[in-house]
Amino acid sequence: MKEEIEALERNGTWTLKELPKGKRAIDSKWVYKRKFKPNGTLERNKARLVAKGMQKTFAAILIYVDDIIITRNDEGKIAEIKKHLHKNFSIKDLGPLKYFLGIEVTKLKEGVVLSQQKYVLDILKDAKMENCRPTSTPMEENCNLEPPEGYEVVDEGRYRRLIGQLLYLIVTRPDLVYPVNVLS
Repeated sequence: MKEEIEALERNGTWTLKELPKGKRAIDSKWVYKRKFKPNGTLERNKARLVAKGMQKTFAAILIYVDDIIITRNDEGKIAEIKKHLHKNFSIKDLGPLKYFLGIEVTKLKEGVVLSQQKYVLDILKDAKMENCRPTSTPMEENCNLEPPEGYEVVDEGRYRRLIGQLLYLIVTRPDLVYPVNVLS
């Protein structure tokens, strides 16, 4: 614990300030973990000081350029945040999240489902592969990626763009990590 506090102080993690009137300090707690060597013997004990305030607060707010997602378990608090933002900025409330940065969002009572189906269709269209057939295995192991004799050379810029699109696709399709890695 002493080493952890010293590291936090060395890194300037916090500055002590007077707490504003009517505000409560965020609680913290110690989390202990044992780190083991590959042979299974104890390498060292670790201690981390973590803030516990998430259940008592900051909604999570994601901002990308001019798009904002606000999430929290309390709809009333989300409305307060939106009202505050609207007082200070020109914002437009588009309602419940459905689509963000190429990711389709569907809210179910069990949780949230993320999909990039439209993004996949756009990639296939861009690559002129709209009529390709799906397969259950994204790529066989040890696949030979050498072009056949007389094959037309691929445009490097277009290929890199496609790889970039596929890298973003693995956000919701972890089964594609291996083939995208091989192709890149």
